[in-house]
Amino acid sequence: MQDVCVVLWEKFDSFREGADFRAWAFGVARFEVLGWLRDKGRDRLVLNEEVVLKIAEESARDEPKLERQREALELCMAKVPADQREPGHGAGFPRAA
Repeated sequence: MQDVCVVLWEKFDSFREGADFRAWAFGVARFEVLGWLRDKGRDRLVLNEEVVLKIAEESARDEPKLERQREALELCMAKVPADQREPGHGAGFPRAA
């Protein structure tokens, strides 16, 4: 994941202003993963390319729904007082120092 972030940063100049950033980033990430698979193809513990492509397709398909969920969560969290936004607040967990 970190390697993909570095590549996105390095290739950011190729992103066209006004284009769909998420689609561009998914495309870059997909090629990076495929390249990694090609390089690691002999390792028995690596998923085969067909499985990785299926995961990528499902991730791209589900992303709009996940984005709506993130936006709804942000709206909900904006209604919670700032001092109560920590995970576990009021659930018997000790408060972070």
